[in-house]
Amino acid sequence: MIPGLLRLAAVALAIAAWLDPAISSARAARPLVSVVVADVLRDGELFDRVVRELERDFTVVRASLPAADAAVIVGTRVPASVDDLPSPVFAVLNRPTEPSVSIEAVDVPRHAQADARIPVVVRAHVIGARGSDVVFALRSRGAPADRQVVTMDGDSATMETRLGFVPGATGLLPLEVSVSAAGMEARASAMTFVEQRRWSVLFFDARPSWMSTFVRRVVEGDPRFVVTSRVMTSRGIATETGRPPADLSVAGSIEDFDAVVIGAPEGLSAGDVAALERYLRGRGGNVVLLLDRRVAGPWDRLGGVSAWHGIRLAEPTRVRDADPGFGGLMATTLAWPAVLPAGASAVAADSAGGRPIVWTSSVGAGRLVVSGALDSWHYRDRGQSGFGMFWTDLVAERAAASPPALDLRLDRAIVGPGDDVDLRAFVRDLVLADVRRGGTWTATLSAAVESGDGSRADEREARPIVRLWPEAPLGVFSGGFRAPDVPGAYRVVVESDRGRAEAGFIVDTAARPAAPDERELLTAFASSRGGSAIDAGRLSELSPLLRSAFRPAPHVETWYPMRAPWWIVPFVLALGGEWWWRRRHGLA
Repeated sequence: MIPGLLRLAAVALAIAAWLDPAISSARAARPLVSVVVADVLRDGELFDRVVRELERDFTVVRASLPAADAAVIVGTRVPASVDDLPSPVFAVLNRPTEPSVSIEAVDVPRHAQADARIPVVVRAHVIGARGSDVVFALRSRGAPADRQVVTMDGDSATMETRLGFVPGATGLLPLEVSVSAAGMEARASAMTFVEQRRWSVLFFDARPSWMSTFVRRVVEGDPRFVVTSRVMTSRGIATETGRPPADLSVAGSIEDFDAVVIGAPEGLSAGDVAALERYLRGRGGNVVLLLDRRVAGPWDRLGGVSAWHGIRLAEPTRVRDADPGFGGLMATTLAWPAVLPAGASAVAADSAGGRPIVWTSSVGAGRLVVSGALDSWHYRDRGQSGFGMFWTDLVAERAAASPPALDLRLDRAIVGPGDDVDLRAFVRDLVLADVRRGGTWTATLSAAVESGDGSRADEREARPIVRLWPEAPLGVFSGGFRAPDVPGAYRVVVESDRGRAEAGFIVDTAARPAAPDERELLTAFASSRGGSAIDAGRLSELSPLLRSAFRPAPHVETWYPMRAPWWIVPFVLALGGEWWWRRRHGLA
């Protein structure tokens, strides 16, 4: 009987191999998790720990993968690929508990003037340095440029200080900021583009105004400005500097000015006010109204103020600015809106009542500034008055905010060799065009990457190496390129029939941009995408959270058992066993 059973098993295996049966079963797939980090230098160790923790239960991809079942962000910053992450999203936050110094932000203007002080605002977070001096230092091209010392009061603090310097040359200017305390130090790199450019400012007075006269004089004495002025001294007679427009209402007469300062605005005609409104809305310009008396007129339409208050004090009061960089004014006669227009904010308030004496509001794409310090010119030489600094800095800020005809912005200014860089170009006339009126708009743009000295970054390229593509809204063009492999300072140049724009960037493996602390933003983002944020100390909780957040969809797997070589073993054993049995019992 035994030989028959063995022979039957061998025959059954041979028949099964010939039929090649298929066996299907439903199994749960191993979940796929995408793990990303924004700052490898800062959070690389935690990133590796998270990957090792998740590899026990999941298939881990160390990159952004939209097709993954879930995503995990590691560190303290939002990664650039955040839009490509699948839901749910979890965050593992690296919260420093040991003494440390980190630079969260370095605010440097993208463009600066050769004759002006470049402001550099540094924000740093210091832990475990109570009573120590925190030293903020700025270096330009390797040479010391400025230094500030702040004493720590507590164990942990976020500090912000303003550094600055006057550049000695034009072109791309790499900067390095360092913050040190209690033997610890953090460094960050930044850059600006220094150009020999002066802001064009128009002063237009409908009648002689002492307020406008003295503001104009301090602005004229500042090398950052080219001042053009027109003062109507009497009917049909005007005093002019430069080549000012005779009439603001003439189309295009003020579009080339970076800022327009109006003295005695109550003397403006309805046509003048309409022209200023077009300048604000259609050009994105900046207008400063210098009141020396409170008289109603067509200009009220610009500010949108229906009721005013005024006061005359026996002694001059200090009009303090909200930004300590502007200084302050002294005045006895003040005027201010009963209610600030929607979206308006105070630039300077009087020290006695906190009333918005100098305020600003948006008018379309432009910005309007109104001064109600009516007689502040009279106290310009008082010891506590910062009349000159206040107005030169305010006019400079407004002129710098006026959008150029063509603007260019890079997604980052410090990159590594071969990194991808994205850019966007803005054509002002198209961005601010009123598409409701119909019409046809065209623009021709070309772009190229050049080295810091102006030569092409890749001389083998016979055409611009950056392609720009139009996108919504109208007037915005985007593109991208690969950073050069050779470290150094480079610039992207975009040219069009509207003008020319430049933006610089640094290729350096050692340079580090400021690393802002975005823990709160990461926590909110993870919650909005169906996940949550946990501290690095609770890393063991991450896998259970992921498993509870999604249920992998089962998939059907088909198995062909006879295609595997394993069946040969029992087949040979069955035949060999049957032969051995028969031989042992003398039947073979």
